[in-house]
Order: sequence, then structure tokens, then C-alpha cells
Amino acid sequence: MTDYYFLIYFLALWGGWFASFFYHFRPHRIKAHKERWQVLSGNDLRTTSNPAILGKVGLLLFRFAVFSYITVVLVFLFMNESYHSLRYFTVWNYCMMWVVFGFASVISLTRAATDGNIRVFEKAFVVLMEVELPLSLLVTLVFWIVLFPEERPKKESTWRLFDNVSEHALNSTLLLIEFLLDRVLLYPERWPHAVSWICVYCQFALIYDRAQDDGTYIYSFLDTTSAHSVPWFFGILILMLMIHYLFCFVSSLKEHFLLAPPEDERFQDGGTSNYERLMGEI
Repeated sequence: MTDYYFLIYFLALWGGWFASFFYHFRPHRIKAHKERWQVLSGNDLRTTSNPAILGKVGLLLFRFAVFSYITVVLVFLFMNESYHSLRYFTVWNYCMMWVVFGFASVISLTRAATDGNIRVFEKAFVVLMEVELPLSLLVTLVFWIVLFPEERPKKESTWRLFDNVSEHALNSTLLLIEFLLDRVLLYPERWPHAVSWICVYCQFALIYDRAQDDGTYIYSFLDTTSAHSVPWFFGILILMLMIHYLFCFVSSLKEHFLLAPPEDERFQDGGTSNYERLMGEI
């Protein structure tokens, strides 16, 4: 690993991370974010996008079933590959997905705050959904298009096939189903969350590869001895942004064609529900 490429890469990661935070926390952005939180009540997170299709109990059962399934996959993963599997970005995101559905299950099992405000762990669920939804599809695309053709074994074991499908196909499918079932919406300006997560991982990967110093890399396209690593990194970031905006478009379709008025109309302003207020901003 040459010091030149490593330094450029590492500084670019830190620069991208801090730039995304400065962008995210500009004063008028903070004001906009506060307004977004005000139109989302605790009951919204416990109600499906269309109660006529699926009720609260159905949403709870789905969330808990997915959480249990991910738990089983992670247990088998760590039994077969130990903690060394945590060096992969796929496993980072799968663990975060486990947290997402853990929060979602707790939300469905508990009552909403009586004042209509959403609690800290409920906000955490929304933010993690904003991160995981685009990144799950990014992981799926990069694995099957880039990594799998390069490292495909002649014959896969049953466990490896189960693991690949669970972490690189079902992950994005289950998160998409959750997104279509719940009332969470994605907004274009919230991309810094996912960018920051990618930058944090890449910093870890660089330090890990540097510490190993054995000529091997977690991902071949992040080999900093090659001049191609920096374009690969920025290409992945661009792909992630494209996926984020794609899901923002899906969110807009969900909002207009699937999202029904919430059951809880307690929090009104002059006879206008939170749902109607939000739709009025569009």
C-alpha cells in the first residue's frame, strides 16, 4: 500500500464525512428537519401506510419475524466465521438492519407518547431506515455485479448460499417491504446520513488493511496500491446517491398512491391533520 494513495483516500473520506455533516446541520436545514419531525407522530410509526391492507398487529408480526430471522442468520454467521466477518461492509449493514427491525419491533410493542411527540429511539428508527434502505440495495448491486463474478466458487456450500441470499438479496427486499408498509418517508436532503456511514466504514477498512499489511484487502476495488481505488470509491458514492434519490421518488409515489390518512387525528391544527399538512407542503 503506497503512502500517497492511502493519504489521498483517507483525507477524502474525512473531508466527505465532515462536509456531509456541515451540509446537514446548516441552520435552515435544521429548521426544515424540525418541521419534518412535527408532522410525524408516534402513532404514525405504529400504523401501516394503508390500514385497510394491513393492521398494526400484522405490522408487528412482520417486524418481529424479520428481526428473529436476522438474529438466526447472525448467530450462524458468527458461529461459522467468528468476529472476523465484521470486517465486511455487508455485515456492518446487516447488523444495522438487525437494529432497525429491533427498534421497529419495540415501537410496535409499545404505546405512542400521549403528547404525540416521537421518542429518541423512534427517531433513531427513522434515521436508520433512511440509511439502510438505499445502502441495502447498494450492497446487493455491488455484491452480485462486482464481487460475486470475481470470487464465485465452483461449488457453494448450503451455508454460503443461504448467507449470500440472506445478506445480499433478502436484505433489500425485506427493507423495501417494511418501507412500503410503514409511514416513513424519505427526503432528498437527508443523504448525508448514508454518506457518513460509508465514509466511516471505509476509514475502518483502510486502517484494517494497513494493520494487516499482508498484501490482501477486504475488497479488491479498495486496494489503495492501485490508482483505480479512488475512482471506485467516488463511483460507489455516486451510485449510493442515485439509489437514495430513486427511493425518494418511490417515497413520493408511496405518499400519493399508498399512504392513507392516519388513524390518529388527535394532533390537529385548525381541523387539519398531520397527514393533510404534510400533503399540503407538496
